Amino acid sequence: MNELDIKKIESSLVAPWEAKGLGAEEYAHDLTERWKAINDIVNGRREDTSIVKSTIQDTIEFMVWVSAKKELSSAVALLRAQMIQARSKHEHKIHKKGTIKRT
Repeated sequence: MNELDIKKIESSLVAPWEAKGLGAEEYAHDLTERWKAINDIVNGRREDTSIVKSTIQDTIEFMVWVSAKKELSSAVALLRAQMIQARSKHEHKIHKKGTIKRT
């Protein structure tokens, strides 16, 4: 695995706002407003419940994306650290054998 492979993995996770064609701020504002509407339903100030299902679904999608992003970031950091360690060990072996000298 090389750096290009890692970048492909990182870019494969699409943010929920990108999937919906929105900007991050617009997505957050929309989701916040819908949760306010749900709060109004719970408190009896609103009767139209059509917004509930999509809001819950979008919130779950966002939570899953955040969790996946966190796990992916950790995995990428681990992969990069292992690549650096392997490269360092390989260079050490080459120098120890005396086959390649730095100039």
